[in-house]
Amino acid sequence: MQGERWPPVARIKSIQVGCVFDETQTKSLLDALAKFLPGTLAQHNQFLLGAVQALGFYRRFSIPHQNEMDIRTRQFELLEKAAIEYKKAIAALNRGCWADLHNRYLLDDRKLNPSQDGDAIEKQIEKARAEMVELKKSGDIAGRAANAAAILLAEKPPKLSASRADPAMRTLIKDIAVAYDRVFGERPSAAGAGIFSRALREILNAAQILMPEEKALSTLLAEADLIGKAPKRGRKPRK
Repeated sequence: MQGERWPPVARIKSIQVGCVFDETQTKSLLDALAKFLPGTLAQHNQFLLGAVQALGFYRRFSIPHQNEMDIRTRQFELLEKAAIEYKKAIAALNRGCWADLHNRYLLDDRKLNPSQDGDAIEKQIEKARAEMVELKKSGDIAGRAANAAAILLAEKPPKLSASRADPAMRTLIKDIAVAYDRVFGERPSAAGAGIFSRALREILNAAQILMPEEKALSTLLAEADLIGKAPKRGRKPRK
């Protein structure tokens, strides 16, 4: 039986993404799973192989993607808020404010180009006027930016409660559930004392990932692409 188990361990180690477990951790995890998982040792290896692949994808792709989405959300929230306030500020400027801004722009340009030529001065005045026109337009541009940010934020999934998993975690759990379903031909159960929950807890603990609550796990399993038979009721756990 030892010969059936340990060659696959090397295979797991060789293809895993992101070095999820070393060989010692893999052996320890397989020993723990063998105490209650159904099926053969070859099936245990196959299930763990699927879980390792899911963990590798989670660490290398799902987590960075989720972090990037969180950053974008915060930036769009800031853009929406700042753009709305900017548009309001531009719209609130009265004629006196616009005159002051025009003169300030003109004075700044005169400091850079202190020519006394009449044509040059006229060009500077026209330039300041043109900049005032662009400044007025910028309020409308900011309004469009705020609207675009609001639409993009509305298109994003709503924030989840603390009892539910984030998108990256949801993908991880469903991938492990599918591996269990395909290898053992039985739909995983969210029951805390169930075989799948125990296996999932062992794997997540080894990877230093928090186990989702039973209610959240039940929701995720309902969303997963499972084809196995319903879990057997009343089956005595293996000792």
